[in-house]
This record gives sequence, C-alpha cells and structure tokens, in this order.
Amino acid sequence: MKNILIISEFFSAGGLETQLRGQAHFLKRHGFNLHIATSSGQTSFAEDVFQSGMYGLPIESATAEQLLQCIEKISTFIAEKNIDVVHAHPFFSFIIGMAVAHTNKLPLIATIHGPASFFADRSTISGLMLNDVLFQNVHPLIVVSKESRLLARAAGSNEPLIIPNGVAIPRSKPPLASLKLPWLWAGRLDNHKLSGLQSLITEVIRLKENVLHIYGQGPEEDALRRFITERDPNSEWISCCGWDDNVATKMQSYSLIAGMGRVILEGAAANRPCLLVGYDGIRGLLTPDYVEKAAYWNFSGRGIRSIDSISLDVQLKALKVGPEKFGLYEWAHKNVSEELVWNKYLDALKTLTPFSSNLIEEFVNVLEYAGSSEEIFWNSSDLFNLLRKLLSS
Repeated sequence: MKNILIISEFFSAGGLETQLRGQAHFLKRHGFNLHIATSSGQTSFAEDVFQSGMYGLPIESATAEQLLQCIEKISTFIAEKNIDVVHAHPFFSFIIGMAVAHTNKLPLIATIHGPASFFADRSTISGLMLNDVLFQNVHPLIVVSKESRLLARAAGSNEPLIIPNGVAIPRSKPPLASLKLPWLWAGRLDNHKLSGLQSLITEVIRLKENVLHIYGQGPEEDALRRFITERDPNSEWISCCGWDDNVATKMQSYSLIAGMGRVILEGAAANRPCLLVGYDGIRGLLTPDYVEKAAYWNFSGRGIRSIDSISLDVQLKALKVGPEKFGLYEWAHKNVSEELVWNKYLDALKTLTPFSSNLIEEFVNVLEYAGSSEEIFWNSSDLFNLLRKLLSS
C-alpha cells in the first residue's frame, strides 16, 4: 500500500485539516502518499499536505446525477493515482467513500470525529446510510475518544478502534512562559463554537489582564467581529488574527492556550496552561489530574459543566501561584504524540480487506433511478422511502 485517498467534504481551516497534515507528513516518511477528494476549493495549504487532489466536488448540495458523476470522477482518479485505500471523514463524504470503495474493490477506513454522526436521523437518506451501512460494515471504524467508541458500539460497530488526534511533541520540554503574555484561542469560526468563544471574550474584557488573540476563520466571522466591536470598541483586549496554518508554532509566544479539540493538545505539547472552552461556555483550566476526564469527550467540553467568573478567578489565581501544576507536556508525550498515534494507524493498515456491501449497490441503483432530477438528492422524501424499502428487503 502506497497511496491513500482522503474523502472529506471540507478542507479549509480547522482541527481536521491540521490533523491530516500531521498524518500526511508522518506517513510520507514511511513511504505513503495522501491524496484528497473534497468539496472545498484548492489552496496552498492543501497542496502542501497532499500529493494530488480533486477539489470543488459536489457532495453535500448535489443532485443524484451530480453524485453519480462525482463517484465516476473519483473512480477515474483512483485508477490514475493507483489508490490502495479509501479513508472517509464526515459527513456525506462517508457515503461517497463507501460507494467508491465498493465500486473499485478497495479497503475503506472511516474516522468519526465526534458524536454527531451517531445521532444522524434515520428518517433521512444520509442517516439511513450511516446507521444501516457504515456502522455495520466498515472495519476499521476509527473513533477519536472513549465517548465515540461507546456510541459506535451502540450503533452496531463490532470493533471501533480508538486513534486519538496526534500532535508533534517537542523532544525537550518547553520552558514555562511569563503569564503576562497574551492568550491564544484557535478554531473554526462556526455557529457551534461562537457561543463559547463569546464567553471567553467577555471574561478577558472583564479581567483586563491579558490580550486575547483569536486565530480562525469560518461562516461566523462577521458575527464575531460585531460582538467584539460592541464590547471592545478600542481593540484593547481582543485581536482577530485570521487563520494560520502553523498556529502551533506560535504558541511559545503566549501564556495560555484556549479552545477545544486539537488546539488543547497543541497547547499541552507546548507546555502551556490550557483553558478548555466548550461550545457554550468555559469549562476551566486543565490539570494533569483533570485532563483525562476532558479527553473522554475529545476535549469538546461535553460532559463537563461550565464554570462561572468566580471559579475562573480562583483557577487563574492558582495558576499564578503554581504554574507548573498546570503543565500537560508529560501527558501529551505519553498519549497523543504523532509517533504513537500514526504507528497505530499503520498497524491498522496491515489488517485491511476490500470493502463490499450489497446495500451500496442499492444506493447506486437509487441514484440512477433518480435520473436528471434537479432535487437535492439527500433531501428527497420519495427517494428516501425507496431506498429504505430496498435496504430492508
């Protein structure tokens, strides 16, 4: 095996993208090349990560005819690039991944990054395909946390494999930083993360001790800027820095790393105090004793209560008194180093067999049946009913 095709709806700016970059660079040192098929446009960041790619594919907002053409284009790409393995990421791209792997008799890996996929509505085409086909037939089904492994087992997956997000770990432990340096938040600026980020901004302005630098881009950028302008009109405490593909390399210039998911792991590797900010509020500073609890939910903040301003003040005071008590470098080195994580992935590659499912045949049959309908395929109630009957027969 030498060529792996990543199928992902989006490849723009976020934790998934930086994770794939780390994976690509690691696997390249072991003789593998990563390629991509995505709805997103081509960028210099994507070109740096992947050996080659297909961009602007119709996956989410697509008619049945467009989806058939998408499957055909990817199949042609697979033949041209001698693809050995298909690796699908959320959400509709899972289904396209199953279709092209089945069509081309290739092994299929799927990675679930959070619980959303497990709660897909079975009264929709995508939910039906995930619940009745993906979770039952794809091996390995990779999950990134114990939370997702439990949900995968409940959904019917026999052997969900935990491979957490991996980050580059410095060989020597970075020194602690002055707590007077700015704070850093990084992530995708979407409607899911906006509320939590707004809570952090409110606290930063209340505290008036450290400037907050926000690294991110996404559909909620304008809403975020309006919020900041209303609360920090003179730009004294909040600075929007846009997206940075190499934000992890800048963490030595900050005293605290805030956010959720991968940025917390990068902050831990940089030996910086990490403030977990969930979707709807601040969860608190992580300690070596607390980090494993947060890891259960993949550092999303799920399963953990938000804290109020008084509790945050108490934690920040404890940080000033004993900053070494909030160091997570050793935990990161032991649990999420890229070497550890992607060697586990290499082991999984050795066990792969071609993916095949008669249910995928029925999915393709329904695409063909829809003909040149202009309706978005995933939204069609008539085609859903037809597919549901075929899958249950």
